[in-house]
Amino acid sequence: METKTASTGTIRYWAAAKGAAGTAEESHRAGALAQALEQARSRHADEPRFARVLGVCSFLVDGAPVGVRDHASVAEAFAACRKLIDTLKHEVPVWKRQIFTDGATEWVGAC
Repeated sequence: METKTASTGTIRYWAAAKGAAGTAEESHRAGALAQALEQARSRHADEPRFARVLGVCSFLVDGAPVGVRDHASVAEAFAACRKLIDTLKHEVPVWKRQIFTDGATEWVGAC
């Protein structure tokens, strides 16, 4: 019969989770990712924002990403950013200077 042993790992927090945890990473001794995340939730039980953020984050386990960030709020945020950029392109006089391989230059409007 095979026995599962707990191993020590590190959860590295990004952005909002890092801010809510107050640290960039924490070590956990657990037999599975779910146990490590439960330990993290317990450690930060006094910070309700941490549990919410943890529910929508991805994680690094031994340097490899686990989980996804393609939930609805991310899609909405990207859509809002695209709209903002398009609005800026049309309403703000932004120009860029293109330099061609033959040395010629040209000023081009954003739209």
